Amino acid sequence: MQSVRSATAIEQLLGRILRMPYATRRSRPALNKAHAHVTEEKTGIAANALADRLIDGMGFDPLDMASMIAPQLPLGLQGGGRDGVGTTITSDDLARWLATELQHPSRNVAADITPSHLRAFTLACVNHLVNEKRIPLSQLARHQYPLMQRLGEQIATLRDEASKSAFTQLVLDGGWDVEASSAFAFRFEANRYPVPGHRRYSGRFSFGKHYYPVLADLRDKGEEFQCAVAIDRHPRVVRWARNLDSDPENGFWLPTASGRFYPDFVCELDDQRLLVVEYKGEHLCNVPKEIQKGQVGKLWAQRSDGRTLFAMVFKEDRGLNISQQLDAAFSRP
Repeated sequence: MQSVRSATAIEQLLGRILRMPYATRRSRPALNKAHAHVTEEKTGIAANALADRLIDGMGFDPLDMASMIAPQLPLGLQGGGRDGVGTTITSDDLARWLATELQHPSRNVAADITPSHLRAFTLACVNHLVNEKRIPLSQLARHQYPLMQRLGEQIATLRDEASKSAFTQLVLDGGWDVEASSAFAFRFEANRYPVPGHRRYSGRFSFGKHYYPVLADLRDKGEEFQCAVAIDRHPRVVRWARNLDSDPENGFWLPTASGRFYPDFVCELDDQRLLVVEYKGEHLCNVPKEIQKGQVGKLWAQRSDGRTLFAMVFKEDRGLNISQQLDAAFSRP
């Protein structure tokens, strides 16, 4: 048979397997799988080439490929294999390398995890893949860098889930006694609105009630612009400001599980109450991160002894347009 070591030949073979437009799901699981068999004198090389083409050329997941590609002979890594990993590698060796790479200063992935805990985590992951997922250790070693990246993503996911859980228990569910202190309230003060030229609003509409002579990060079209116009025109708004995003010194922010949340607008009403408005596109109304922002805002308003209000505004909410949603927010006791 002719050698199929070339990437083009392997890709053509895979294309014939994957292009089955009339395929339908069968009742027998084995019939729902496609198989590509490559016969080569050096089977390990052929298997590696097949996996590389699936990963690099077609976007398949490296760990999926490690479990899917099954050479008939052991991988040819004698005397030092690809990626500089030899066949004598052990699970401890791979786990140690993964932990070291994840804590490398240039990656900033696991700097907050103690080395012993991180090592235990990487070893548990390697043992899980080898013993339960039946992925050969040599395959994991050959794909050590994609594996390291995947573990970094998993660490970020676990960290995010833990942060959300702790925040929900301690803040939203009453684990802590949360207080809205006036010491951290937004204040309309001159010289507290630093906005560089390229971030200034330059539209034609003139906002008469905006406290500062310039506006930050606002275009003269779109739903957020319409919300700003509705705020400016509302008779109960005395003055307002487009909040400064990512500016903890001059902007207004609230804490969330993922960091600081900077609402879009801060308004002073005719009864001296402060209304904070966050506008969200309709496509974001069910996103957990955005839902938590709304929960935090409501909690902040509830704990302010009637001094503040919070409104999460959408293009349309339960049949109410932007102006009507603002009316509903203003009428709250």
